[in-house]
Amino acid sequence: MRRFLLCLLLLIAAPAWAEPIRLLDNALTFDLPQGFRPMTPIEIGVKYPKPAPQHAYTADDELNVTIAVWKVPYPDAAPDKLAATGASMQQDIAKRPGTKVSKHGVVTIGEAQWYAIDFASKANNVAVENRTRMGMRQGYFVLVTVNATAALFPKREPDMLVMLSSLKLD
Repeated sequence: MRRFLLCLLLLIAAPAWAEPIRLLDNALTFDLPQGFRPMTPIEIGVKYPKPAPQHAYTADDELNVTIAVWKVPYPDAAPDKLAATGASMQQDIAKRPGTKVSKHGVVTIGEAQWYAIDFASKANNVAVENRTRMGMRQGYFVLVTVNATAALFPKREPDMLVMLSSLKLD
């Protein structure tokens, strides 16, 4: 109940400190938490293996707290295939060494269905908490991931939850 009230409070307060972001020809919108900035192409290359996201943001120069967005062409993509495609992606993530999936499944954000995958992993021997959301449209899917080092995650989790709750995919 406390977590619900915290999320509700954060949702109400979000417009005061969030910057609205519109990407992918305005098909994707979300509220970027205060203190985040766009990552440079060099930072994106350092943080993310291929394929690199089309858009990425960070809250610090060490890239310890980031948000990334990929639009992935996928000819078989269709909204009715979200659950199956998301479950397949979750299984692939779960197979990675040092990765532990804590939650996965279809969730509703606003009026849209997303596939949520929450997991812990290691990057460069540092524990990282990841929250990934997949939205699917005809011919492509969108991945939005937020992550933070495990040490920073408790402090940044409210920002991440507000950001993810603001996702809108038209």
